[in-house]
Parts: sequence; structure tokens; C-alpha cells
Amino acid sequence: MKIERQKKEKPLFTGTQLLPVMIYLFGISVGLIYVLARSQMVLFTVIMTAVSCGFTLLLAACGSKSSKLRIAGLLSVLGTVVGAALLNAYVVMLVEPFSEKTLMDFIFTSSSFFNFSYALLAAVDFGLIIAFVVCYSSVFNPRPGILLLPSFIPLILSARTAGGLPEWMLIVIAAGFAVSAAGIARKEPPSAVRHETPVNAKRQRLGAILAAGAVLAALLVVIPRSSETPLGEELDNISAPSGGYRQISAGLTNFASSSTVNRGANESEGKLLFTVNAKRPLLLKRWCFDEYGGSDGWYNPNERRGYPSWQTEALASDCASLVSGIKDSLDEGLLGEYADVLAGLEYSTDGTGRYLGKTETAYIKSMDGSSVSVILHPERTVKVDAPSGMASYRTDSDEIFTEADMPEYSGYKVSFCADEPNESFIGALEIISYEELIEAAYLQGSITSVQYNALLQECREARRYRRTYGENSSGVTDEIRQLAAEITDGLHSDYEKALAIEKWFGTAGFVYDKDFVPGLAEADYFIFKSKRGICSDFATASVLLARAAGLTARYTEGYALSEDIRSDDGLFYVTDEQTHAWASVYIDGYGWLTVDGTRYATPAEANSGEGKTALVIAVCVALALALLAFIFRRSLAEAWFRISFRFGSRKDRLSRLYRALRKLSCRVSCRSEESATVGEVCAAISGALGLPEQAKRLETAFNALLYNSDDSADPKLLYEDYKAAYKEKRRRGR
Repeated sequence: MKIERQKKEKPLFTGTQLLPVMIYLFGISVGLIYVLARSQMVLFTVIMTAVSCGFTLLLAACGSKSSKLRIAGLLSVLGTVVGAALLNAYVVMLVEPFSEKTLMDFIFTSSSFFNFSYALLAAVDFGLIIAFVVCYSSVFNPRPGILLLPSFIPLILSARTAGGLPEWMLIVIAAGFAVSAAGIARKEPPSAVRHETPVNAKRQRLGAILAAGAVLAALLVVIPRSSETPLGEELDNISAPSGGYRQISAGLTNFASSSTVNRGANESEGKLLFTVNAKRPLLLKRWCFDEYGGSDGWYNPNERRGYPSWQTEALASDCASLVSGIKDSLDEGLLGEYADVLAGLEYSTDGTGRYLGKTETAYIKSMDGSSVSVILHPERTVKVDAPSGMASYRTDSDEIFTEADMPEYSGYKVSFCADEPNESFIGALEIISYEELIEAAYLQGSITSVQYNALLQECREARRYRRTYGENSSGVTDEIRQLAAEITDGLHSDYEKALAIEKWFGTAGFVYDKDFVPGLAEADYFIFKSKRGICSDFATASVLLARAAGLTARYTEGYALSEDIRSDDGLFYVTDEQTHAWASVYIDGYGWLTVDGTRYATPAEANSGEGKTALVIAVCVALALALLAFIFRRSLAEAWFRISFRFGSRKDRLSRLYRALRKLSCRVSCRSEESATVGEVCAAISGALGLPEQAKRLETAFNALLYNSDDSADPKLLYEDYKAAYKEKRRRGR
């Protein structure tokens, strides 16, 4: 049977196939813009989708049978490329030299800052590149493996958002690829030359879709970094990572209207702000906030108002003096109704070496040339010596400021209570009423009237604060209430609950990561989804969890001093790298306690061990190899056949050679491989590939093998005939 040689034809393409391609392009565009320009997502998604879809249509027009449409398409493509080149030149030559950040910073820091020109250039460039790859692999040379590659771009760039593109974006990308892959593996009229048999087309379509799903799932598993945290006593010795927010970090400032929100811009400038002369590392409070505004951060709903008589009350409200007075009264036989509960009362805490009631001082000097009124101070500050005898004021949120801006490069001294919570005293307050105890201590002369009024006033102010900003305040969701109940289950005192919430971040897999860009700047996202963030994220979560547990808590921002920034002269040199945020929780019998969940989180650097890095690299390499194997599966199969052909018996080699030639000839002639005879196989080689001599030799050898069990033919000679047929098939694009 003689088969006529068929003219090489291009794959059949119809306009209806562009619809699934457009869905795919939209999915890639929205995913990429979500990473690059989230603040202007709608605008730039429209731009990138229009560019990618429009360029795809223009490229498709270049392959049209209509000469006019083809010429118009070619001219439009040329104009688009020239326009993109001019846009690139404009950004590189006129925009970038005057910007602190480069285009590469914009692309690879995932929305840590926004630049309109960079966003426009990225949308256009990525749109053109993706459109070319998608159009080529779906219209001109259908290849599902190559069609899948553009979807990797948003997935890879989203690695800094915990691999967490929203689920609907992943669905759109996967669905767009699936329908596009299904469209390119289509049936064609008999007159057209099909690239594959219908059976292989279905397999290719199914394999491409499964490969897409496998790659997407693997990336979602691999990209999020491990969040294992060391447990045990080591948690209590971890110092809080400094840095994490940049609220006007160029210099010291007066009060801010809202707190810092983690949007990824956490790089420090390293500018020296002030120095501190103190005995030990401290947390210096800058300002506090009461109301949570979700993605807008924290703010104060009421105007900040300070009062000047705060120092006398602050010194008198020191609970260490209360404990000392109660201890002396017990020794004298007073406070008999509380004697049994307070019998084990101690003056000092275990392990600290500091006595209760000890007061320390710190001298703070401005070094950045700013002139502000805000006084930086530790928790439980009792006195401020402002420069030039200026009066100082304190707000209800424990913010301190002077009556006027202090001179540039001025310094001031702050005195503060340095004692730790007296756990024996706080434990006793689980049984007896704190307010009743201080009243009894006053009536029996254990404390003065000034102390009594100051302690009672602080306690009642905390109660009023909790009624206003308690478990029903903004940001405290049902999920957070349930989590807080689980964390504090079985605990009774506020002190125990506060410590449990603080340490929980070390046992729940949280990671401190200044380079992390959250998908959503809200507490629920941080607590229940990403578990990665900076100090402001940990502080917000701590406050909301504490409030949900029935505690009095507020959000605080300031600076964290550590031994790392202490110089040889004994001074702490503080830059914007030391900016920090934490929660302050009121505890009966102590006052306001610092709750800093950040110090229990695993630093991101400590989470990138060689083993984990090697695992991630190995998985990524495996995925890349699997994808390459899928794309070049035919070439790899052919290479394996040629290698393995050299081994085995003569009959086995001839049989394998016949099966390979049958598959090759059926692809050329579009016949069913299962029903093809020796004559049909060799007729295709002779007619469609133009190799009559080789076909005759092959037909004689295979008929003898299959019908007479004669394996005397030379496999090496027949193998050369097979190579000639394979080479001719490749040359003709069959």
C-alpha cells in the first residue's frame, strides 16, 4: 500500500481557542500584580491583562492566512516592542537614577515599597514576555510543558508572602492553564496533519493538567519556611530581636497619630538617634495606643492630655513599698485576717539578685539633631529630670512629654522602679482582694495615705480601662477569644495568664522575619495563617489575646536596648534598628508589666539551617527536572531506546526495533498503533518519509521475524535504517 507524501501543514488554530488563553493570562496577571503592586492592584491588573491579552492577539494575527491581517499584526507587534523599549529606556535613564530603590528592588522585595513607574514597567515587560510564551506554546507550537512555565513567575515572586497567593488566584491560574492545555491538544480535520494521535492527545492533556496541579501543590508546601521553635528553659533566655517598625524613623519625633503597620518596609537606615547611659539593657517607651483599627494599625480615639503631678503619684504607687509595709505589719502582728495567706511573703524575687523597691536611673541624650517634647522612658518610670528645668507631663497611657520642645542634642535623666514582679505577693492576691488589702494596710498604718490613694487610683484606672478596651473591644474576634481561652486554660492569676500568652509564641511556631511581606496586615492573618512578622505584629497579637483573656492590656512602641549596641564607653548607641513594639499588661500587686512575645519567636535567620536549605533546594531541583523531563519526554525516550538497544539478544533487539518503528510510522500516518501491520508500517516509511530502500529491507526482516521466527537479520544494519527514518521524521516536522 502506497501512501502519498503529505505537505507539511501548520497546526490548526481557531479564534475560539483564545478565550481560555485569556483566562490564563488574567490569572497570571492578577497573581503577579498582587505581589508587585498590591496597593494599586486593580489599576495595574487591568494594565497587565490588557498588555498580555492584546499582545497575544497581535502575535496570533501574525500567523493569519489573511495577508492584510498578517501585515497589520506584524506592524503592531513591532510598534509594541518599540514602545516597550522606550518605556524601559525612560525608567532606566530618567527614573531610576533619582530613586533610592532600583527596579530589581521593586520586583524582588514583593511590595515592600511602591513606585508607579516601576509598577508600569513591570506590568508591561512581564505582560509582553508572558504573552509571547503563552501564544507560542498554545498557537504556533503547542507544548503544554512550556505553557506551564509563565505560572511559575507569580508563584516564585510570592515566596516572601509565605507562598500564600490567595486560593482564588491559584484556582484561576490552574484553571486557565488546564483549559488552555485542553485547547491546544485538539482534534483536527483529516486534511490537517495532526501532531499526535487522539489517544496521545488525551494523555498529554491529562499529564499537563496533573503536572500543573503537582507543581502548584509542591510549591505551596516548599515555599513556606519551617517555623519550628526551640522549647524549654531556653525560651526565657532569648532576648527580643530589635528592629521591626519604621514610624518616622529618620529621627526622634513627637507623638504619632497611629501605630506602625507591617507592610514589608522594615529596612533600617542605621542613623544614630540617641545614646543611653544605663546599668543594663532596657525597653524605652515612646508612645502607646488604645484602639485597634485592623489593617490601619492602632490609634487613640481621644486627645492626649497630660497632668503635671504625676511624679509623686508614680513614686507612691510602687508596689514594692506596699510589700515592704505589709511585711513589717505582719511581723508586728498586724493584718491578722491576712496573716495566713501572706505568711510566705518575700522581699526579693528568685534568681534576679535585685531587691524589691530598687530604683535605677538612665540618662538619655539626643544625637540626631531633633527638637521634640516626647520623653523616652522605661516602664514604671517615677521621675524625669528634663533639661533646663522644664516641666514634664504624663498621660493616662503612660506617655511622658515636656511643656515645650527640648533643645537639640539635649539630655534628660529618668528614674524608674527596677524590681521584678513579686510572685509570692501576686499569688496571694488570687485568694484575697487587692483593693481590700491596700485599704486594710492603710487603716492599720502599713502605708501612708499618699501611697493608698496612688495605689487605689492606679488600680481603679486599670479597671476603667479594661471596661472600655476589654474582651469586647475592636479586633478581639471569636477565634481570638477561643485561642486565648485555650492558652490560659487552668490559670487563675492575671500574671500567669500574661506569661502564658507571652511564651505561647515560642511554642506555636512563630517566626520573627523583618523581610516578610504579609498578605494581609491584620492580626487574624498573622495569628492563624502566616505566623511570620515583626515586633508590631507580635505586640498587636499579644494585646488582643490578653484582652480576650480578660486582662488589661495596651499597645506600646519604643526602643529595645541590648548588649550588642553597648560601646566600650558603657553607653548604648541607639539607631532606628532598635525600634520595637510590645504589650503592656496591668497586674494587681505590681503595676504595668511588659509582655513581649517577640523575644520567644524564632528569628528567621536561625530557621535556615543547612538541612532545611538543602531540602528546599533538592525539592526545587526535583521539580525542575520533572518539568524538563515532561517537556523533553520524547527526546529522553528516544535517547533511552538508543542506549538500551545495544543490550539483549538478537531477537529481543529486533522486536524492540519493530515496536519503535511502528510507533514512529503511526505518528506520521495518523494510524492506530494497535492495528498497524508490517506492510502499513513500512509503507508509511517509504511514502511519507521517502525511504523506499530502507522500508523494503525492514519489511523483509520483520515479516521473517514475526511469521517465521527468523532472527537472522542484522540488528545493527536495521538500526541504521531506523535512525534514518527518525531523522527524516524530525526534519519534516512530523
